[in-house]
Amino acid sequence: MEFLEYTTLWEDEEELIPPVYLYGKSFFVERLVTPSELEEIGHVIQKMPTNGYVNARIVYEGGIPSKILRNATAYVHRDFLYSMQIEYVGPDDQQLVASSKEWIGELVNATTFMDSGESYQNWADGERTDFLQRHYAENLNELIKIKGKWDEQNYFQMPQSLPIPDTSSVSGGAQLFYKSIFVLFLCQMYLWPHKL
Repeated sequence: MEFLEYTTLWEDEEELIPPVYLYGKSFFVERLVTPSELEEIGHVIQKMPTNGYVNARIVYEGGIPSKILRNATAYVHRDFLYSMQIEYVGPDDQQLVASSKEWIGELVNATTFMDSGESYQNWADGERTDFLQRHYAENLNELIKIKGKWDEQNYFQMPQSLPIPDTSSVSGGAQLFYKSIFVLFLCQMYLWPHKL
């Protein structure tokens, strides 16, 4: 199974709801769509599976949240018009899943020109390799530092969570400090025998 493909839901503690297959794509949009572009997208929308488990929605993103600076919080997606959210949530039926994924792929391909390169964090996409950049953009490095400070053991994690900082790479100032110490150490080692 792939990341986030199965979600088991519990109702009370005794009754188990059957597993649900989840597959989704999302991206933010920063420009209006032209009538001809909308017509092309409409051709794909008309082929949407009628199984009741697939949906595509546009979520308005403007208003007061857009007045907050992009680097003021972990949520960087402040300056977009709307987000596209496309998903299949339904039974783990091979045929239903395959046809739904195929249509979602068609819609994503038809709307690629709209994709800003950023995606909402709560819409994890196990097929993306650039998810950290898409989720956090220019805030990524600062958030990784914060993660390293408050969760250095990486206790809070999932397949697409922020990583802990790479301790093998040290910042420029720290590298200079360590190089200076190393040079002093070498000088001491070299001079030590000659002092005797």
